[in-house]
Amino acid sequence: MQIERFGHAAIRVRDLSVAESFYGSLLGFAVAHRYPDDNEVIFRVGNDDQLLVQAVGRQAAKADPALPGLHHIAFVVAGGEPGLQRMRERLEQNDVAYRTLDHGDHRSVYFHDPDGNQVELYQAPERIRRTPRATTALQRARAFVYGNARRVERALFEVVFEEGDGESLVSALSAYRNGDGGFGHALEPDLRAPSSQPLHTETALLMLKQAGVRRSDIADTCCDYLAGVARNDAALPAFTAGALDYPAAAHWQAGFGAQPSLDRTCGIVASLAWHGAKHPWFEAARMACLKHIESADIDEAHHLRYAFEAAEVLLDGATRNRTLTRLRSMLDRAEFFVAETPVARYGLTPLHFVPTQDTTARRVFDDALIERHLDDLGACQNDDGGWPIRFDPPSDGARIEWRGNWTLEALMTLRAWGRL
Repeated sequence: MQIERFGHAAIRVRDLSVAESFYGSLLGFAVAHRYPDDNEVIFRVGNDDQLLVQAVGRQAAKADPALPGLHHIAFVVAGGEPGLQRMRERLEQNDVAYRTLDHGDHRSVYFHDPDGNQVELYQAPERIRRTPRATTALQRARAFVYGNARRVERALFEVVFEEGDGESLVSALSAYRNGDGGFGHALEPDLRAPSSQPLHTETALLMLKQAGVRRSDIADTCCDYLAGVARNDAALPAFTAGALDYPAAAHWQAGFGAQPSLDRTCGIVASLAWHGAKHPWFEAARMACLKHIESADIDEAHHLRYAFEAAEVLLDGATRNRTLTRLRSMLDRAEFFVAETPVARYGLTPLHFVPTQDTTARRVFDDALIERHLDDLGACQNDDGGWPIRFDPPSDGARIEWRGNWTLEALMTLRAWGRL
């Protein structure tokens, strides 16, 4: 007899809902199966591994480290030391005590779940990270990104998936930055204008946020630019006069986004807040957005996404929950929202509103809906390793730029939900 491979780990807990919050919401494991009759939940870990959790009753004693049994369970964290640091920050935010241990070739974080089971998170040792592996969805996408994407998307990929230095992304973005503090040069590939535009500036701030690179200095210089193009009430257009003198996608040419709107400001303010902006214009815009998201009726999915992002960052507690519930009630009838699967048309899916498992808005979306869209997103990867786009860009060059961008977005979403 020869054992083929490890199957799964199984632990006992007292309260299944508490355990699911800990392993699902805090550690980011996706639920693969639920078995209510057996008081069990199976979490998906990575691509193939599973952790089975079974509830034995709230009166049961915690795990005793002095008795024979499970010593600990260990999980490899993606992203090397930066990924491990993000997990440490998450543990601190949730008041989970931990200790860090340096093993020489890798570092580990140890802590206990609510039932006393010891958990280890660690960065894969270098010798393991460099071991050739079978071709996976990530490996095929990596080849597509390095073979086709712009330098800025390649830099973002390096930071998020390959322990790259965040400054490499800052450097790549500097090619799109103008002297007025804004960003231009077709950073958003559908608008080819070289001059600074709110749309391109929004894209730059978002890319830094996706990489976990907080730069309040960049945020404040962006505010210098934004203050000069915003309306007195802080409303922003997608683009300014002269932008359409250059090639642009049909929806921009038709005037979508030309009129200043607080909807768009909400998306930019959400990113500025995350970066820690202190600029006077930001403070005024933040107050305008707070009033807007709590009262506005919004009927377009992109604008609702901006409102969701602003609520996530600017609000908290019952006010945030109430606002998210109100925004969710508008979404199903909003233009460009795609609830159905398989997705066959352009639009925003639930995953655009809940890009990670710890997004607060997750509570207003049905779990089954999220799972269907995750399945569909994973299935949409093309044979060349990239993801397709479902709209017409202004040129063939813009099309390949968008595919690099969409491929990276798909990868980040799938990994955040435990699907990579």
